[in-house]
Amino acid sequence: MTTTTSPAPRVGARVLLLDLANRVLLVHARDPDQPGHHWWELPSCGQDPGEALPDTVRREVGEETGIVLTSIGPELWVHESHFTYRGRAHHRVDRVFLCFARGSTPKPRFSTGQEPRRMSAA
Repeated sequence: MTTTTSPAPRVGARVLLLDLANRVLLVHARDPDQPGHHWWELPSCGQDPGEALPDTVRREVGEETGIVLTSIGPELWVHESHFTYRGRAHHRVDRVFLCFARGSTPKPRFSTGQEPRRMSAA
């Protein structure tokens, strides 16, 4: 008998980042092990041990976009997901925060297989 166990959840944050024109920053991600498998998502980040989630958000937005957040808006919702990436099962629990990019021009630094885009919020 084979027992399958789900990986322990990794806690993190996602950012609903709006600019002055109310455009939303999305990341076009791909799984390198599955050509043709791609999706759009909010920028996300895993929480480092001992790190407060607002600090996680500031760090990751800065690392991925070059934008320095001076304030972080409210937590909007919690998103839980189970998925396979690069052949491994993952379990994420992300808290989604509203943030505003005011007067900043993103300078994305995404890993291979990701590209940033802005889309108008409806």
